[in-house]
Amino acid sequence: MANEINDWLLRESSRITPNINQKMMAKTTPWLTLHLREAWEEGMGHIHKTFVFNRAELTSAAVAWENMYDGEGSTADGGSCVPPTDEVKFTQLSRDYFLQTKAIVGPNICVNNLRNTFVREQQMKASISALADQARETWIERYRSEYTRVSANKALANASFALNADKYNSYSFPSPGTTPAVSILTQGFLDYCYEYLNHQGAQDGSMGMVETRPVYGLVSSARTSRNLIIANPEVREDFRYSSQNEKLLAPMGVKWNYAGFVHLIDDKTPRWNWLPAGASTPTAAVTVSGTVGTLTTSATSTLTVGSQVFIAANEYIVTALINGTTTYNVTSVTGGTATVQGSAVFSAWVKVPEFIKSNDIIVPNPSWLAAEYEDSYIFHQKTEVCLVPKPITSVAGAKFDVVNHAGEFSWKNYLDEEKNPDGTIGRFRGVLSSGTRPDNPEYGIVIRHKACPTAFGLITDCTTLGYNPTIGA
Repeated sequence: MANEINDWLLRESSRITPNINQKMMAKTTPWLTLHLREAWEEGMGHIHKTFVFNRAELTSAAVAWENMYDGEGSTADGGSCVPPTDEVKFTQLSRDYFLQTKAIVGPNICVNNLRNTFVREQQMKASISALADQARETWIERYRSEYTRVSANKALANASFALNADKYNSYSFPSPGTTPAVSILTQGFLDYCYEYLNHQGAQDGSMGMVETRPVYGLVSSARTSRNLIIANPEVREDFRYSSQNEKLLAPMGVKWNYAGFVHLIDDKTPRWNWLPAGASTPTAAVTVSGTVGTLTTSATSTLTVGSQVFIAANEYIVTALINGTTTYNVTSVTGGTATVQGSAVFSAWVKVPEFIKSNDIIVPNPSWLAAEYEDSYIFHQKTEVCLVPKPITSVAGAKFDVVNHAGEFSWKNYLDEEKNPDGTIGRFRGVLSSGTRPDNPEYGIVIRHKACPTAFGLITDCTTLGYNPTIGA
């Protein structure tokens, strides 16, 4: 353990109020409650397989029906006793899935530094709350990104919208080209998705049933949910002249149930900008050293972690920034080793981060509010299942510290004869582990569409309100 001590606790020099105003992430999210969770099956190795028994299939075209009659004589025709026969065959499919893990730790703390610390109890509680908030955000991103990876359908809301491309185990979204003609999410796209899911037999595992018809989940931003209801004049009239008309005046983000979908609000849905290929777009090349791909651009390209980069026929996901402007670590869209790629003009879906660092402080990113595109999810609980391992506390008499793998934080002292001989230095540590079992990837749908921030409705000409400022002068 490094012996660097991060003495971030405040001390009282001039008067400091004992109240602590703690900045937290957004709280509203459906991702922590929607996912099915089960225990990871132990004693079966690192790689597990999910087994799918596909629909029955005829070996040839269906034979014609035949009238029943009595069989006579010694002919092979047995009449009603030997009807014409359809032969069925069975097919199976298996997919691999893995248990993955990561840890979250706080800064090193020396217990002696707490002696003169102002309201140390409150500061320590605030630090634990901040760590718990970070663990919560990590789980939300894990659920959201795993649902995206497992979902077989990743589509753009444009004229080429289709749910027939199997993109399971990939983060690949289609390219909109040099002149994107991408729509906002409309009820027409959702109606197509509704019919598709019913055709897939996805009624079992829907969010519920209304008059024998399934209701599926739509996870989207409050903006998109409101646009589906308010911006559509036909839908607006449906509500205005019904007993549900008060919903037109409800706050943005109130849960809706309309046309086969219950609207579930994600206040931090991923948002994107499109960087088209063209004369002004710099070129990039990819080299591979071992299993790590390095993408180098010829000029500042403003790529971010999570961005999807198109170079010729190859697609890459940015996993880390090396110098933040021109060099990045990348993998293929399926998470594997990147392909060596010579210098070529590239295009990209650039992910807009929700938060940025300003003066060493994490603050909301105003560019996220103004981003051009965002993702919405048709959520089905049987698309995939989150598996969390159970703690191992003892084996054959050997005792182990409890690790619950859910991100619960505990205080850790790492004894070292030179760097921490008395155990006075430690940190908070939490471990997160999960595997994702892909049950029905064909049920998962992620749609990238225009974000379209709501117009402010500015009025600068008072005469448009019927007001005459000269009256009464």
